[in-house]
Amino acid sequence: MSFGSSSVVPKAKHGDDWKYKIYFDTEADNANGKIYDGTKGDSLLESMPRIVGANKDIVNVWAYKVPLTDMQLTKFILYHMFIVFETKDHMWWSIEKHTDGISLQRSRVCSAVRDSYKHNPRKPPIETIDTDKGSKSIHDLFQWLNENEELDKVYDYLNRNCQHFAKGVFNYLSVDKKLF
Repeated sequence: MSFGSSSVVPKAKHGDDWKYKIYFDTEADNANGKIYDGTKGDSLLESMPRIVGANKDIVNVWAYKVPLTDMQLTKFILYHMFIVFETKDHMWWSIEKHTDGISLQRSRVCSAVRDSYKHNPRKPPIETIDTDKGSKSIHDLFQWLNENEELDKVYDYLNRNCQHFAKGVFNYLSVDKKLF
């Protein structure tokens, strides 16, 4: 099978599932925590500074990768990439792009955002790609997402996937290191 044929590649890979939305789990370590799941029209991204409250500096940032499937033998090129960062108030956050939108999770427990996605375990192994000190605040990140119109960048498995998004977020938040 060739991925060059659009009939072979699932429609989600070309953005057919994209909903122009951001999913935000305010307490990823609590199955009963508050979840915001809004579309672009709901202005959720613009409301995020109010929802998260006080602006906190991002002190550390990590880039991670996990296999796309359980049967995957190598993660050299094909893998899901996501970002985890810690704010000065010792909250842990993850941000990532999927075929239907952008997801943001927050917790007081690192493993709740690093090892799980929407309360489900991530596919192992979870590997660190890189880490750096943070240079921005959480409100700066929301402004960057809005100014760069990230919710308008429909998912595409070749040109606008999780790796492109995560590298952009890491490069924006980090002090010294850049991912290419």
